Amino acid sequence: SPSLTVSISPELGLLMPDGRVAAVKLWLREPEPSADAIRAIHRLLSMHMDAIYADAVPLVIDIRRERAHLPSKRPLKKGFDDMLRSEAVSMGTLWRSLAKTA
Repeated sequence: SPSLTVSISPELGLLMPDGRVAAVKLWLREPEPSADAIRAIHRLLSMHMDAIYADAVPLVIDIRRERAHLPSKRPLKKGFDDMLRSEAVSMGTLWRSLAKTA
């Protein structure tokens, strides 16, 4: 099945006041990020954290609203990883379809 490899890179690392290191992804867009968008970024960063900076905590900073979003202590919704995978497959299918018509 068509798929898309998804990767994520934080823009910077920060040493937080409590001594933890944060891998920071900046949100620069005008619309405020949805809770699911923030969770998806946190999840993708977490999945790749060993390659980014072991033991760092993912952090999304909404620049326009000056808000920092740390991961929620609540567990992810059931099927959240499946949803991320299905979105990657859907995007891969769309890109391949568009490539055939170009």
